[in-house]
Amino acid sequence: MLSTLNRQLRIFLLSDRVTYQHSTVAEMNKMTDENQQREALWANAVQTFRKGDKAGALFLFKKLSQQGSLAALLEIGNIYELGGNGVEQDYVEARRWYERAVNEADEIKAYSSLGRLYYCGHGVQQDFSKAFFYFNKLKEENEPGVLYMIGKMYAKGLGVERDIDSALLFLRQSADLGNAVAPREIAVIEMENGQRLSGALSWLRATFRLAWILLRDPGDNRIKI
Repeated sequence: MLSTLNRQLRIFLLSDRVTYQHSTVAEMNKMTDENQQREALWANAVQTFRKGDKAGALFLFKKLSQQGSLAALLEIGNIYELGGNGVEQDYVEARRWYERAVNEADEIKAYSSLGRLYYCGHGVQQDFSKAFFYFNKLKEENEPGVLYMIGKMYAKGLGVERDIDSALLFLRQSADLGNAVAPREIAVIEMENGQRLSGALSWLRATFRLAWILLRDPGDNRIKI
């Protein structure tokens, strides 16, 4: 009788293990299908945005966020900040989605986006201290636009104590990484500190280069913040 019970127990355990394995495979297949569907939806959202249909892209990115896509939070904020093409520009909504991207995903670009909103006073009361706080979070990330803003704020004493040495440090890092606006700010500092001729020549060169970039492509990454 004991032998019979042992055989039944082994059969039960084997059956339970097989059922568990089948269940695990089924769950993995389901996850794979869901990931593929999410990737396809993301590609569709990006393509829709590139076609200029911001309202359609906003709908798709929101659908992605409902499915748990944290990357979609930043994109939704961007669309609200830009507005146009079927979407009303709404800085308050942009800030809300950027804050979610920071709090839920620790999204790097959302920090700079919040810094930009606080610097300009878009959707929030203008607050240079908060703007500097968000920009300064990214000082190690080698983002040219962010480094430019940190340098500019040090140069003008906006949200932080004025510090020309720190200003030049960050502005030069920004320029070295390709930012086209930073050289003009460096030239201004040079002129203010006695290097009037060389500073003026540097300012003219930087201004002509910046104008050339703007004429070719106003959305060039070298002038983005």
